[in-house]
Amino acid sequence: MKKLILLSMLIFVFVSFASSGIAFAHCGMCQSESGEEGEPINAVCPVMGGEVSKDTPYKTEYNGKTIGFCCPGCIETFNSDPEKYMAKIEKKCIIKCPECGVEIDVMEECKKADTGACGPAFK
Repeated sequence: MKKLILLSMLIFVFVSFASSGIAFAHCGMCQSESGEEGEPINAVCPVMGGEVSKDTPYKTEYNGKTIGFCCPGCIETFNSDPEKYMAKIEKKCIIKCPECGVEIDVMEECKKADTGACGPAFK
């Protein structure tokens, strides 16, 4: 009986956690790679780490992608060594499971699930 109660509690916690969206929280470094024309693909400035809004006036094009920045000075810094900063943008979104500590690649798991909920950014 104790095992059944424990199992029920674990299932409840897992379902609550999964449905809350915390399990697939946005890491901030990834954003829609298939966004609208002119929208930055990143949500965090690759140079200073500041927030980048979709309508930021501070952006540049690199290899056909729009890169957004938190301030005008970051554009010049990015252009001096774009590969260095693109590596920060293109890194994987990894989270740690709070239950077991396993590292989860959010984008890969979303691709595997193929529910359509993740949008075209993860396909």
